[in-house]
Amino acid sequence: KLREQVKVLLAHIRETHGSEAAEEMEDHIDSIEGHTGKPKRKKKAFVRLYDDAQRRHDDLNKVKEDLAMEQEVEALRQLQAQQQKGVMTALKAVSAFRKGLHQEKATQTGEDPDAAQLGDASPFSFATSSDAA
Repeated sequence: KLREQVKVLLAHIRETHGSEAAEEMEDHIDSIEGHTGKPKRKKKAFVRLYDDAQRRHDDLNKVKEDLAMEQEVEALRQLQAQQQKGVMTALKAVSAFRKGLHQEKATQTGEDPDAAQLGDASPFSFATSSDAA
């Protein structure tokens, strides 16, 4: 009965507004034709509670994963900071060793040890044969 009423309305639209409007309405009707109009059946209480618990469990697992990721990143940052601190300590030790060598050399040659110059303060610059002369 409803389909007959729709056909009558489409015929009326075709007469008054033209075939384009009628085709648009037919397309729209075809897209909603699969709906039966019945309301969805409400889930039973146990199923709703179970679904809610499952959703909460999944949310908690996601939060745990995010927290573990943040802790891992922080641990990596701390490790890098410790490594950099170790490198800086080693560089300071090399610099102090070189300064001691220069002071020892200055005392052997009769120069004032406190006035001994390092030249290049970088711990990566090593004495060459021209420095010894």
